[in-house]
Amino acid sequence: MGDEVISLTWGGSVAADQEPEGGTFRIEQFSSVSDADTAVPTVPQLEGEAEDQEPNVALWLWYLFFAPKRFFRHFVIDSMPFLTVLCAWAYGMTNVIDQIETRYITGRLDTMAVHLSKDWGFYFGIVLGMGAFSGLMYYAIGGWWYRKRLDWSGADTSDRRLVRRVYLYASQVIAIPVVFMMLAQSTMHKNPIDMFESPSVWPMLILVFPFWSIWTSYRGVTTVYEGAARKKLRLWFLILPMLVMGIFVGGTFAAGVVIEVGNLNEPPDLSKTNVYQSGTMGFEYPGNWSIDTDEGIDPDMYVGIEAMQDAFVNLIIYESPAMAEEELAQTVASFQQGATRWRDQFPMSRWGSLSGTGVTAVADLDGKPYRYTLFVSEVIPGWYIETREICLAEQENTVDPGFDLIRSTFKIRSRSRR
Repeated sequence: MGDEVISLTWGGSVAADQEPEGGTFRIEQFSSVSDADTAVPTVPQLEGEAEDQEPNVALWLWYLFFAPKRFFRHFVIDSMPFLTVLCAWAYGMTNVIDQIETRYITGRLDTMAVHLSKDWGFYFGIVLGMGAFSGLMYYAIGGWWYRKRLDWSGADTSDRRLVRRVYLYASQVIAIPVVFMMLAQSTMHKNPIDMFESPSVWPMLILVFPFWSIWTSYRGVTTVYEGAARKKLRLWFLILPMLVMGIFVGGTFAAGVVIEVGNLNEPPDLSKTNVYQSGTMGFEYPGNWSIDTDEGIDPDMYVGIEAMQDAFVNLIIYESPAMAEEELAQTVASFQQGATRWRDQFPMSRWGSLSGTGVTAVADLDGKPYRYTLFVSEVIPGWYIETREICLAEQENTVDPGFDLIRSTFKIRSRSRR
């Protein structure tokens, strides 16, 4: 064979603490010993070697959500005080965002609602300012509770800053989507009140992230604290948090259903009525109904009253050269376009103290029957007031006392528009 050299190279993979097994050998023939010495050998790949490679820093958000083990292995060990503070602040803002909306829905926002109905500046100020204080509480109290659970799991928690980093970085799985949602909705709504009252799928989507954050936190503690008892970590950071969060979300959903059902059955509050006054009109309305305010609309020319149920009243004053019958026909036609199976029930010649022309009808909207009461009256030559009462047909007996209160107390004020 002369100077030929035969090289045997094992081509399998092997764990760091195991003997090689199940691999294959490759036979290579070299013309000389020097060629064999300079050949690059095939090195077995150890399990976990890919995760130990330096990650792409630009993909940290991807790692946090979809590869948490890699994130906590490479981005949490080094102390970064500024980033830790930023994470605490973002988590605090998440709590404030949730608290403001909850207080508004439950009617406990009080005078703050007036400021929130104007623009987003006041809202952002509250979220940023109170978010800093709330973040401080999360850093101190939340970090302490996180460390206690690690202690009970047998982890070495001598580095308290590391504990808080793991806790606060995992919390960003909640904070980032909530803050992003708030910023996105600020471009879609004119003020926070409009955002709270508008139907949206965002709240349902956001419910996924608390559970996602729990899983991320569990992956974080099992990665950083490898010496802790895995079963205890699973109990304190996965099983119990998931159970508590499930009870909380389920309870919140059930409470929302109960409140909604209660609202549908709640009659108009006639014992404590509210008074509306503008330059052109005035009336009383039930104490548990609300006025639909819109800064872009002149309150002397339009007002909307919303009931607790799926019902509302619109009062509109406008100038037109047409006859009252023509105005009514145009209004009826506009509602017929969005409804099906329109059925006129009976004509009207009076609405409260006003005389004019009107109609009561029933039509289907989104598969549900609604009652429409539409009326037009010429208050002065060339000027009309149009009234629109719309409610779900099955709720008409509940809301009619509120409609009657508005009709019976409605008055045109002395100021005229010419």
